[in-house]
Amino acid sequence: RAWFTMPRVVGWVYNLAQVENLPDEYQLSQKQTPGTRREAEQMLRDFPVDEKVSTNNQNYYSPSGHEVYIVPLEYFNSEDAYYRTRFHEYGHATGHESLLDRELQTKDRKKYAYEELIAEITSSFISARFGIPGVVEHASYLTHYCDILADNPKAIFEAASEARKASELVLSYLKMDQRKAALEEE
Repeated sequence: RAWFTMPRVVGWVYNLAQVENLPDEYQLSQKQTPGTRREAEQMLRDFPVDEKVSTNNQNYYSPSGHEVYIVPLEYFNSEDAYYRTRFHEYGHATGHESLLDRELQTKDRKKYAYEELIAEITSSFISARFGIPGVVEHASYLTHYCDILADNPKAIFEAASEARKASELVLSYLKMDQRKAALEEE
């Protein structure tokens, strides 16, 4: 069993409503409504990775072929779980050498677990953007996450930073003209 201590951070936290004269970009981000499933589908189709149907009952990203393999929707407990898993695998795909260039093919257990942590946080960020409730789908990795944090208490912040880059990259394929059209249809 690994034990670790978190670094102490001292500072003030404010609610957005308590802060004056913020740049518009912060105001706009708070006004976004969750995206639709149609928008999520279009975003994933536009993202530069091939998505294929998994025939071995496993969801995974293959760096060598730059391909995401996902089992069909009917094999998931819910549509939310299906999208969270897809977002997780697309999080891995952002690490491809042509994109964010993270180390994806490694036999090192801790580096592998760190990449899984990035993908899981990426999935959480993208899921939040689409109004999909967060659930830890890959609980088996939690022990490995604890091992990473025992070695480096700042690892969660580093992984979250990488996940922010990954989620922003995937979300950059969410077209604003599609967003406007979808809102007009509703």
